Amino acid sequence: MVAGSISKLGNTYSVSLRLLDTEGDQAGVKNRINERCRCSEDQLFDVIEKMAGKIVN
Repeated sequence: MVAGSISKLGNTYSVSLRLLDTEGDQAGVKNRINERCRCSEDQLFDVIEKMAGKIVN
């Protein structure tokens, strides 16, 4: 499962994603990634797609 958050300070967005293992003895956070973006709201979709690709590899 992937969980995340988006916050905005001024004109900069901060996006955080966490890759979670929800089963088994090793359940917990497996990977995390954070990015900052001075971009439009529409461009956030592209940023998040790229981040999702990075977090699973």
